[in-house]
Order: sequence, then structure tokens, then C-alpha cells
Amino acid sequence: MRPLIRIAFVIDFIEDHMGGTEKQLLETLKRLDRKIYQPLLICLTSTPWVDSNKHEFSCPVVILGYRGFLKGNFFLVLSRLRKVLREHDINIVQTFFEDSIFLVFFATRLFSPKPILLASKRDIGLGKNQPWYHLLFGMIRPYVLRRFNGVVANSERVRVHVIKEDRLAPTLVHTIYNGIDIKVSGSRTPANASSLRVALVANFIPIKRHEVALEALLKLKKIAPTLNIQLYFYGKGPSLEDIRSRVEKEGLENQVHFEGAVTDVSARLGQMDVGLLCSDREGLSNSIMEYMVHGLPVVATSVGGNPELVDSTNGFLVPPSDPEALAKALLILAENQPLRLSMGKKSREKIETEFSWEKTLKKMESLYKETLRYPINERTFAWDLRWWVRWFLAVFLYRSGLLAFLNLLWQGKNRTWLQVITYHGISNRPNFIELFMPPALFWEQMLFLKKKFQLLTMTEVSDVIEGKITLQKPGICITLDDGYVDNKTALMPLAREEKIPFIVYLSTHSIDTQQPTLAEYLHRIIEATSKSSLDLTSVGLGLIPLSSFFDRAAAMKKLDRYGKKLDAGSREKFIDDVLFAAGLDRSHETFQKTMLGWDDVRDLSQAGVNFGAHSVSHPIMSRLNATEQLKELHESRERIEKEINRPVEHFAYPYGGRQNVNPELFETTKKSGYRTAVVLYKTPYTQDQLFALGRRLITIPVVAAPWGAFSPSLFSCELSGIFDFIFLRK
Repeated sequence: MRPLIRIAFVIDFIEDHMGGTEKQLLETLKRLDRKIYQPLLICLTSTPWVDSNKHEFSCPVVILGYRGFLKGNFFLVLSRLRKVLREHDINIVQTFFEDSIFLVFFATRLFSPKPILLASKRDIGLGKNQPWYHLLFGMIRPYVLRRFNGVVANSERVRVHVIKEDRLAPTLVHTIYNGIDIKVSGSRTPANASSLRVALVANFIPIKRHEVALEALLKLKKIAPTLNIQLYFYGKGPSLEDIRSRVEKEGLENQVHFEGAVTDVSARLGQMDVGLLCSDREGLSNSIMEYMVHGLPVVATSVGGNPELVDSTNGFLVPPSDPEALAKALLILAENQPLRLSMGKKSREKIETEFSWEKTLKKMESLYKETLRYPINERTFAWDLRWWVRWFLAVFLYRSGLLAFLNLLWQGKNRTWLQVITYHGISNRPNFIELFMPPALFWEQMLFLKKKFQLLTMTEVSDVIEGKITLQKPGICITLDDGYVDNKTALMPLAREEKIPFIVYLSTHSIDTQQPTLAEYLHRIIEATSKSSLDLTSVGLGLIPLSSFFDRAAAMKKLDRYGKKLDAGSREKFIDDVLFAAGLDRSHETFQKTMLGWDDVRDLSQAGVNFGAHSVSHPIMSRLNATEQLKELHESRERIEKEINRPVEHFAYPYGGRQNVNPELFETTKKSGYRTAVVLYKTPYTQDQLFALGRRLITIPVVAAPWGAFSPSLFSCELSGIFDFIFLRK
């Protein structure tokens, strides 16, 4: 029996069970499968509602007694939180609201191993009247959230806001819509032809803008004085008395009804004709979702995630703070009962099709399992003495300005300063041979490069070398090899929105089949197997231990070294032998669709990503005869050109180390019609090297600080080449 996944849900406070975030959290706690998950609720602060309902919670509840960041018990609260997480041996911590993010971050800094950290972001701003120290939160939140394993947004609009506001990698932020019970409680009352019953479910707080609804009602009285519209407010809050006074002042007592914070608003909505929301801000409105469950047409402001719920088929979207547009929408619905019924039917269909607790939980559980399988911000390389020397030296050179001075001297002598760098997969998977770069780290590197360098396509690199164009500042070309399926998610937003040029070199057989290359196959086998060793005595490799991460890394290097020397047929047999030893077979889900498909390639091409050839079958090309080399060169190029309908002018040699290429291969590549070809070692960027242009492989140890964050100091020193000189690297 598998051990339970222990999840701590940490929230600032729970005022009651009616608020949107609170309702979603409490329902999640109730619905999680106890055969898989063991939840724990941690409230920073207690409330009367929590105190009186503790015994009704579906899991244990811990109250920390938090009073604020600047209160005397802050460090005591941190200590309590740390103790609770350790005592319950928590695997995942998910936060709700602002203060929880920071307390969890500080409390888990020294944990080893660190639990998975997830933050929930459910709005696009807290509005006014927040504690002054939340301004400080806004400044340091981007740094804190980059240390988390993921951020869960409850709408696409919130996701976009979080990415922009907190400068996060898009791959770190996941959209998971609110769940809702699509079963209707209470019966649906037939529409009353003599009046239009409008429900507005929202607590009385400034951003909900109840006064806009009143202003719209006043306009309707002038436009259509005989129209009978009854407006029902459901909720409570600090603005309630102000709104009540406004109703009395305007003489709307016979049209506006204050129903309070009812326990089961669902039963009331069955008696309504229209659902209304006037907010200035929203994440994904639970109120609108409730309206839709009850088959109501919706009139809402076009803010936050509202457009993801409401469109022209099931209601009207109006600008915020626009009572005239609100009045017009209500008038149309009041005068057209068939339209109301049609829109209400579409609301119900949409909520049934796209939103339900089953779908929400399935996505949440998928995220939990994915982050547990591939945790980020985790050390996946050995911090040996050499690395620490590099780290301290990099910080000194970069922060002192000495590196910038040395770069200026170097660039003064070399006006065409160029660098071509390369990556493979962009993923949080274990890094047994440095194949993968975590998406958040990759994102920060790309933005750093965009700011500091002139980013070039490979064609522009060729033009610079040939003297056709002049660089305004140091030039960088970003390449990726093989075409891993994760490349699409990582590159698409950077290419489209940041206009960063990439070139991806494709091995066409892998793209045709979406099956892994040899190295990727071996890597996935070592990831997936539960065995503590591989018995490969049949191929002369003996018994290979897999007990620890570093055993698996050593095994990966050994298998890759052996496998890449084989021809295509022998390689397939070798993969089968390793699969058998690992207790796996090719049908295992981990080996399916691991590479880009041609549809993915076309999508990336349309977004501005360039493609080059990387052979058909990914062989060591220097071991092929001239005819076989030409076949790999020509067929891979023709296949890519056919699919993307663009010329392919650039080639990357598979296994492009010094020992795997030779001058004869360079000459063959030149004669085959390519404009450039790249290798995986340093070479000068000169015209006589166009078919052996050097590339620098970027791996986690050359970009990550000891705590896992992106290190501009290390990355800058690596790109400058100063470590090549200091450490005598070839």
C-alpha cells in the first residue's frame, strides 16, 4: 500500500464558509480522496466562525495565533509552523492569501528535504485599505514565489496578471478553475412576466461596487418607468449600511431587498431571472458560477476571469463603473424573455461542460503528483570544492564590477564578440546528465540575456562572421537540441511575447514517432524504474547500482557512453535490454509522446522559432561513410522544410564533441548546402569555422546559486569565458 500524500493547507484566516476562497478550500478538504491524501488545515489566525465550527472540519485544524509580521510573537509563530510541518511529515504545503505565502517561505527555508510549496492566487489585487507592509510584500513576493514549486491561478486572467506582476516563468503558473457542485438544490420557479428578479451575490466591500447596481436601477426608472425590476442583495460586510442608506435616500426600498449572508444561496437563486455582478476586480467569480448552475443569464463587468465565464451566448459583459451599460443590458433581458431563457440554458450547458469539482480535483491532483515527481529548487548536482570556488569568485568578479571591466577590455579587441549557447530539455525532471534546465531558471536566463545582449538568429550569426552586419553590443544565439516536447511550453511565450529568437535542431525520426532519442530513453528508464540495480551482464556492463541519485547519474553516464557507439539496429536492441533489466517495456506511459510532434513544430515556427536539422536518426556522424552522412544531412533537412514550409540552412552534429566530428564531416556538410553547422566545444567564430561553430552547453551548475535561484554572477562569468581561462577548460 502506497503511503498517503500529506498536504498542509495554510490560510491567513477563515471568516466564514461563504467567501470565495474559503468556500473553495473547505470544499477541497471535504472532497480529497482519503485513500490517497491526508490533509491538514493550518490557520494563521482564528476567528469566531472557526472556533465554533472546529469539530465540523473534515480534517485536523491547527491555529498558530499569528497577529502580524511586526508583532512580538512573529518568530514564535514561525517556530510553531515549522514544528507542525515536521511533526506531520508534510509532503506538500499549499498557501492561501498573502501572509501565508511569506510565513511558509520563511518557515521552510532550512528544511531538508523541503516540502513541495504551492501558492494559490485567486485575484488580481487586494484593493485599497491593506496593511502598509503589503507594499513590502509586493516588492519581495516575486523573489519568494520563484522559490515555490508552482502557483495556482483560478483563471487565465489571474495567471497572466501573476506572471506579469511577479515576473514569473509562465511554466510555473498553472490555471485551475474553481470547482462547483453542478447539482441544483431547490426547485426552479417559473419566470414572472410582471417583474424581473435580479440577484447580486457579493459581500459588501468597496471592490464589489453595489452602488453601480443602484445607479443602473435609477437609470432604468427614467428609461422605462413601468418596468418592474426587483434587485436582491445577498451578502454582508462593512459597506452594507452605506448601501442601505443610499437605497433609502433614492427611494428604492420597494425594489432593493437586503437578504443577508444566507447559508444556502443556491436555494434562492432558483427564484431569480438574472445574475448580476458589478465588481471592479475578480479572480474567477463563484457568484457567477452559481448563477450559471441555476441556468441564469449573467450581466457582469468585464474584469478578471469574468470573460472566461460569460460571453455573448449566456449574458452580457459591461465595462466596470458603467451604470448606463449595465442598465441597457438589464433592459434587453427584461424585455426579451425568450433571450433570457436561451442565455440561461447556455449558462447551464457551459458550467456542466467546462466546470465541475471532478475536473478541478483531477487537475489539482495531477499538479500534486507532478510536483512530487519532479520537485524544483532541489539540488541535482554535487557541490564540490571546485564549484564553491567558482561561486565565490563569480560573486566577487560580478559584484565588484571587475568582470564588466574585463569584458570591456576584451570587447574592445574583439568587435564581433559572439557566443552560441545550447540547451536540451526545459523541465523539472531529475538531471542525471544535465539534460534538463528547470523552466523557472530558463525563463530568468532568457530575460537576463535579452537585457544584456544582442540576441541573434543563426543566420545573423553567419552574417556577423561574414562581415555583413555589425553588432551593437555582445551577441548571443540561443539553440536547443533534439526537440523535447517541453520545448513548446517553454519557448512559445518567450518567442511570442518577448520576441526572443531561438533555433531548435530536430532529429526527424524522433519527431515523426514522438519517441525519445537514445539519451532520453535511457534517462526515462532510470527515472521510472523502481529497481535498486540493473543487471546488464548480458551486454558486458555488469550489475549497475541505482540506490541513490548519484548512483543513477553514474549509471546514466555509463549507459549513454556505451549506447551512443552502437549503430541504429544495435541501439534498439540495447534499449530493449535495458528496459528488460529495469522491469519496463516500451508501452510504459513515460515513453509516450516525449518529443515535439509536427503540429507542435508548426505552432512554434508560426510563433517565430527557427528550426535546423539534427540528422534523421541521431548517430555519431563521423562513424558513417560519406553516402550515409549525406543521407542524414539531406533527408532531415527535406523533412523539416516540407513540414514548416521554410528553408532549413543550419545543422547541429549529434554528439558534437571533438571526438565525434572531423574535417571530412565538416566538408561534407558544407557541400550539402547548409550555411552553418555547430559542434559542442569551443571554436573561434571565423569564416573558416562556419561548419564547426562552437557552442557552450548551459547546465544548472553554471546558472544556479546554492539556494537554487538564478545567479547572474555565475551565468555572466560562464558566458564571458573567464572561467575557461582560470580553470584551464578546453
